[in-house]
Amino acid sequence: MSTTLSPHPPQIRRPISYWLAGSATVLGACACIYYWMFTRFSPWDDDGYLLIGIRSLLKGHRLYDDIYTQYGPFYYLVYTLAHGIASAVSGAPVSHDVQRYIGVALWIGSALLWARTVYLLTESLVWSGFGFFLGVKLLEFFPWSAGHPEEVCMALLAAIAVLACGLKPANAKRNVAILGCLVAAVALTKVNAGLYIALAVALLLLRTTAPTRWQRAAEISLAAAGLLLPVALMSSMLDIDWARNYAMVATAGIGAAILLARRTEAVPYLTGPIWRTAAFCFLASSVLVVLPFYLDGTTLRALLQMTVLQHAGTARNWFLEAPVGYKALLWAVVSLGALAIACLPRFHAALDAFLARLIPPPQAPASVALPTGAGRLRPRQPSGWVSIGMSALKALVGLVCLYVLAKSSIPANHPTIFR
Repeated sequence: MSTTLSPHPPQIRRPISYWLAGSATVLGACACIYYWMFTRFSPWDDDGYLLIGIRSLLKGHRLYDDIYTQYGPFYYLVYTLAHGIASAVSGAPVSHDVQRYIGVALWIGSALLWARTVYLLTESLVWSGFGFFLGVKLLEFFPWSAGHPEEVCMALLAAIAVLACGLKPANAKRNVAILGCLVAAVALTKVNAGLYIALAVALLLLRTTAPTRWQRAAEISLAAAGLLLPVALMSSMLDIDWARNYAMVATAGIGAAILLARRTEAVPYLTGPIWRTAAFCFLASSVLVVLPFYLDGTTLRALLQMTVLQHAGTARNWFLEAPVGYKALLWAVVSLGALAIACLPRFHAALDAFLARLIPPPQAPASVALPTGAGRLRPRQPSGWVSIGMSALKALVGLVCLYVLAKSSIPANHPTIFR
């Protein structure tokens, strides 16, 4: 008599060694991040500029009407709450130290969220560890402007990636509702980042919506808007080489993402009520973020002027030159062409056939009936000396990653700053 497997496979129990290795990796990264955050400083004073606004806000001044800033209210809501809690718990004043401790927490939290994103995509602890390492390494710009809104944006972006990669019919309503809230938070921190992320999330949700005339029209319209957005945002600086190159590279990257999404099969399970839930959560979150400042005296006109309208006139006078040369532009075009070739049906079929020969799917016993989609089960774990060798290789990769972090984070001639 055949046995039918349960549609809900049992949870994989990880050995304690996995948890110990993961904890050691995170603790090692925390030490590197701590040293990096408190030993690197930029020649410009974004830290002090932002702290002046937060301190003035805590003293009762009105945001935007009395306090000059170009950043959204969600950033000030998060940091005033964080500084207020730090002051209540430890008595610490609004200071650079507290600002950098907040940055440490956002840095390590963002890296963990990116590791979770990689795990949702690959279900591999090795790739997740590599994703964590890359998350730590690629966010090394945090110390140069500690307390900058980009820290909050990076944490929100990582959380959005986790929710998007974990989206499925069983949790669609919950994940989409939270996505609406997080997109509103990003838009109310940095409006340009909010535009990019809102377009990406909207295109993702449209891909999982049943195809109709309106769905196709909305998808085409948003894809065109995404391709035009880099040029529109940099329109006042297109006479500068690096700005023009950046716009072209960004457009190529967005085009590649759209092309890949078009070639990816998606099961339509989002419905009208879920879309309405997303819209409601977006609007409700926006109101809840703005309301405290509005009740404190901030006018909506000042908020709009400071966070959106003033950027058209200040962009040319307030920027750091992005190192985007013609080589980056060339590689972007080559990568886009390679992706276009990879998306061809014939190439895709050949790649699937090659991978099937390279890693054949495991065969189930005759007495066991595999459920639908079980042909892509994980291959068996190696045993004996092969397993020992693989464990040693993983440990070596982890040690190399930590060494690279430590070498770049802790200068050899810098005194220990623990007191």
